[in-house]
Amino acid sequence: MLAGGSRFTEIDLPKSIEEGDTYRYWNRPNEERNPAYYRLDVGVSYQINTKKMTHTISFDIQNVTNRENVRNLDSEEDTGTIEPVTQTGLFPFFNYRIEF
Repeated sequence: MLAGGSRFTEIDLPKSIEEGDTYRYWNRPNEERNPAYYRLDVGVSYQINTKKMTHTISFDIQNVTNRENVRNLDSEEDTGTIEPVTQTGLFPFFNYRIEF
């Protein structure tokens, strides 16, 4: 999966520190953009068909490269910095499904 970075509104760091919460420049919405988003998923599945139902067993690994894509930026009032909030890294997923 490859996608352009999502847009966001820039954080007003001095105001955020003063208010004690993240404050954004709402007069300039969506002017900034996160880095490009990409992840690689792999998976295998095995399907068993019977007359009345189908069993499917699958194992997927999402984000095989363990890339931590930026989801959002947040101000840290304690340190006076803007830090990225990232999405989940490597995520294994096991699934068993029965269809009638």
